[in-house]
Amino acid sequence: MSRMIVSMGLSALLMACGAMADAPVGAPAGTTGMCNDGTFTSTATKQGACSSHKGVKEWYGGAAIKVWANKDTQVYHCPKDQWYGKTANGTYMSESDAKAQGYKADHGQACQ
Repeated sequence: MSRMIVSMGLSALLMACGAMADAPVGAPAGTTGMCNDGTFTSTATKQGACSSHKGVKEWYGGAAIKVWANKDTQVYHCPKDQWYGKTANGTYMSESDAKAQGYKADHGQACQ
């Protein structure tokens, strides 16, 4: 009986959260969804993603924070940082991708 209750609770939680699929093999790093025209998006939220690509076909997740990774200094900046998106040679990516590629958090503080 308790297993059934736990199972029902877990099912309800997954449905409420909207279970997310993994990005397909070969998708660009930081991909959060696929558009209906076959292109990929890396936007942090589903709302507005793929707006000029016929809408969202599949959503992989957008809860990951997008950081600004400075390619020259190998430091990443969080959205509220003064340098977020402002250095000349950088790119947006998920925090986990930045760490995997060897970038370090600005002042050693990870995003929250």
